Parts: sequence; structure tokens; C-alpha cells
Amino acid sequence: MTEDNPFRNEILSLMRHADCHYGDALRDEDAGLSVEQAARKRDEVRQDRIADLRRAVRMVARGEHSLNKRQAGHEDGVLRALLHFEVDMSDELRRYIRIRLARLQPEFGLKKTVAPLRCVTRGANARRTP
Repeated sequence: MTEDNPFRNEILSLMRHADCHYGDALRDEDAGLSVEQAARKRDEVRQDRIADLRRAVRMVARGEHSLNKRQAGHEDGVLRALLHFEVDMSDELRRYIRIRLARLQPEFGLKKTVAPLRCVTRGANARRTP
């Protein structure tokens, strides 16, 4: 799939409500924040991490598939973040996500799970002050 991914708008709409670092990255991008500004806002999360998060959301929305394990880990994260909204999504998107996870995880040696993403740090690589 490409830019004309039939799930693009639904994915982006759901991700704007996601309470995780992928949702934060999308909302910051939507607000017009640069990667540098978003990194500062997110407690100095590394800029390359912000860029990776944004890229992952865009790739999933466009229906692009990962080319390496790093991308696959992010794709898996975005797809699993969407699973928090299973009751709100179309049946077609739900099937698409589950099929994509079933192919992605073994292809790149990722943990096989369809559990919604559990974002415990809410800031990825943020610096923490004691």
C-alpha cells in the first residue's frame, strides 16, 4: 500500500488519541513542532528518536512495510498502539492490523503478540531527573 492506503485517515485519526510516544509524536508534528522543538517539549527525548517515531506513524498510515528490524519494531509498536482502539475501528482495519502483525513479527523475529502496546515510559529515551 502507498499514500492511497484506504485506512490512512482512520489510522491517523485513532493515533491522534493514542496515549503513547507515537501519539505524542503525531500530535507534535500536527501542531507544527520541529523535531528539535518536540524533543525539548518531551523532556529532551533524542531528536533521532522523535524522527523515528514520526516516520513510523507515517509509514503505517501509508501502508508501507518495514525494510529492517529497527523499522519493524516501530511498525509493530504503532500497530499495537492502534489496538487500544479496537472497539472504535472498522472491522477492515482490525483485520488489516492483525494480518500485518502476524506477518511482521515472525519476519523480523519480534515477539509474537497482539496485545495493545503498553507504553510505560511515555517519553522513550527521555532524560529523567531524580
